[in-house]
Amino acid sequence: MVPEASLDRCTAKTALLEGEPFVALMDYAKEQMMDMIVLGIRGHTLLEKLLVGSTIDRLIRHASIPVLAVRQIEA
Repeated sequence: MVPEASLDRCTAKTALLEGEPFVALMDYAKEQMMDMIVLGIRGHTLLEKLLVGSTIDRLIRHASIPVLAVRQIEA
């Protein structure tokens, strides 16, 4: 999903983590000494946000590094 023009400037990593999603992501980013967390987002209903919360919202508020949230462009 990383554009070819960006491959010489960054290294994308894929990992499968366990635990509370935002905590696991923050811990993994710290362990790996990452510069940024980039996550894809999808829409949630208001009810889902109230009951479950948003991993990205929590990351943005608590992460010590920048968090970039990207949404797929709809054709």
